[in-house]
Amino acid sequence: MSDPFGEPDDATPLTREERDGLIPSHITQRSERMFNDVWKWAGKYRTSNKNVGPDYWEIQPRLVQAFDDAGYWIDHNTYPPDELVVRFHRDTVWIHPFPNGNGRWSRAMADMLCVFIGVERFGWGGSALRAHDETRRLYIDALHAADAHDYSTLIAFARS
Repeated sequence: MSDPFGEPDDATPLTREERDGLIPSHITQRSERMFNDVWKWAGKYRTSNKNVGPDYWEIQPRLVQAFDDAGYWIDHNTYPPDELVVRFHRDTVWIHPFPNGNGRWSRAMADMLCVFIGVERFGWGGSALRAHDETRRLYIDALHAADAHDYSTLIAFARS
């Protein structure tokens, strides 16, 4: 059995307190975890700083700004639909509001935005984006390109 708290190179590290928040004892792999009934802190904003995102006390105002930006972009046709959605995704995943699960949450939010604006949901590479997976590496690389304001790779990945 591998270490359930072993951190993949591109994963957000958890604090000792966050790791102690694991509820079911049958979870043996990081990849088996999601949200509901798994973490005591599920659905609560993080209370520690991470290797990505703003300081934890800035989470709520940054999320409000990300949602306000998306609303403005929609109202003013600022970007083509796919670019609008991946910009929103990049912003919300970068904010990293939770100790874990931020990519899954922000991809789900992006998919809801697709539905809201009437475009087909993304495929997100067609895989679960597990740690040490080539598809996850492509996703992380596309996010880094978006951090540098090149959204083309993230758009292509999201539509794959």
